[in-house]
Amino acid sequence: MATKSLTELPLTTLHAARQACLTLLLDKHRIYLEGGLPMLAMIGGLRDDVGAQLGMEPLGKTTPVEPRGIGETTDAELKSMEWAAATLLDGCRAGIGDPALAEYLAGLQATIDGEKEERRNQRARFPSRPS
Repeated sequence: MATKSLTELPLTTLHAARQACLTLLLDKHRIYLEGGLPMLAMIGGLRDDVGAQLGMEPLGKTTPVEPRGIGETTDAELKSMEWAAATLLDGCRAGIGDPALAEYLAGLQATIDGEKEERRNQRARFPSRPS
């Protein structure tokens, strides 16, 4: 896939991409991100690159957090992370200059899909009781 410059992406895509980066970098979400500080730095870099295209100031570096497994997310956290990964991959992938970040986000999306499937299977084994 040919890479586009961030300058070639529509403003709506840039705003969505920045919001997606901010979502992933929230403390409540980034504790579930594997890859540690290098991945956080790449997501933060993309956030700042997109912000620069939008005329915004850089927000600075993220601080490390104690990681947890994605199986510990709430359904709402998992849904937010799913939205963020999909937004970056579907709308902004062409503007992601680092192939390692695109690969990481694709892996995150696959991990989220696997966790969602696992939860569906667990819920199917324990049907809800009638009211």
